[in-house]
Order: sequence, then C-alpha cells, then structure tokens
Amino acid sequence: MRSGEAMKRARGRRIAVVVLTAVAYGSADGSAQQLRGRLRSGEKGCTISATSVSFGTYDALSFAPTDSQGTISYACGTDVGRGQVRTPVKNIQIELSTGSAGTYDRAMSGPSSLPLRYNVYLDATHQTVWGDGSAGTDVLRHADPQNNETFTAQIYGRIMPMQDVDPGTYMDTLIATIQW
Repeated sequence: MRSGEAMKRARGRRIAVVVLTAVAYGSADGSAQQLRGRLRSGEKGCTISATSVSFGTYDALSFAPTDSQGTISYACGTDVGRGQVRTPVKNIQIELSTGSAGTYDRAMSGPSSLPLRYNVYLDATHQTVWGDGSAGTDVLRHADPQNNETFTAQIYGRIMPMQDVDPGTYMDTLIATIQW
C-alpha cells in the first residue's frame, strides 16, 4: 500500500499530449527541398499535415495502459498546370522523430522529475514502433500513392501503465517527415 503522500499525489490530474509537426522533403532530383502548402505548376512533391495525439487524463494507479490516436495526412504528385498530365510521386516514406527523449523509448516532460514514458505505433496492436527504421522501429511506406489524392494514416499512441509521476501537464513534440 502506498503512503498517504503518494496516494495524495496519485489522485491529481495528469494531462498528456504529443504535439506533431509535419515537414516534407523531396529528393526526386537528388536535392532536398522543404515544401509547405500547395505545389506550384511544374513542382513534384508532397504535402503533409498531422493531428496531435492527445491522451487526456492519465491515471497513475491504473494497471491498464492509456491509448490514444492521431493522424498524418499526405498527398503527393506533380502539378503541371490545367489540363496537363500529372506525374505521380513513387515510393514515399514517413518517419517520426524520437522527440525529447532522443531515443525510441519516448518520454513526455512535465512537472515531475520523472518523465512520462509513452510510444507511438504504426499498428493498432502496438507492436511496431513508428520511427525512422533504426533501433527496431519502422516507417510508413507507400509505394504508389494515387497522384494528388490525400491519404490519412493513423498514429497509435500508448502511455505505459503504473508510472508514479506528479500531477500536471506532460508534453512531447515529434516531427513527422515525408520523403520521396
């Protein structure tokens, strides 16, 4: 049984949010460029946007993990102007950064001296950590996306159970990068 002080801390609210920032980098011509917004006529590339993974209130006394979802939406292709043939982009991949932890054992920072451990996954079963393909992680791959069609991928987030962290707001920022 926990002490009175620990029980008091455990009753406080913990709010957890993973903020996602999306960036697009192209390599179709061998040089990387950052694209934001709409493509201009003749440009080949991708656009990407993301919604954050908001876990809401975390219960430090629960034996169950806390799960939530976010999304990444993207569209790829070449806009060559009205009435012109459009050339699709092939073989895209989307990576997610490590966040503030610097490893794929991700952690949110907050008022506690201890971080709130979590991770994000490619699958609803939470088996495949979404990263950059290193350290046992994998990336989202799309070999032949339909030209200029928007696709939405789910991000499956999970906070590990039974973490004795102080009440407060916990956050981390991940960068989603699309490459083609």
